[in-house]
Amino acid sequence: MVTQLNAASSETRVAYTFDAGPNAVLFMRSQDVEQVLALCKYFFVTGEQTANLNQALVDKIGLTAELNACRQIIRTKAGPGPRRLPDSQSLLDSSGQPLQL
Repeated sequence: MVTQLNAASSETRVAYTFDAGPNAVLFMRSQDVEQVLALCKYFFVTGEQTANLNQALVDKIGLTAELNACRQIIRTKAGPGPRRLPDSQSLLDSSGQPLQL
């Protein structure tokens, strides 16, 4: 769906990766979240139209819905990135070895 959506949009609106298993992780700008979520629900969960679903875009994507292929969608935002923690919160000692807990 991601490849087809980007092609139909003539720009990269969504990127994806897979974590250490079968779970897809999608990355997109905040202005694209509602529409991408509606597309995911349409193609992988219910097959039903929602207010945020653009039928012309669905037609351009041209996929057949695989209902119930997705059990869960977790919506989150990127965090603040890496930061230095105080030694009291570290799981590593000063040489970078794991602490004995």
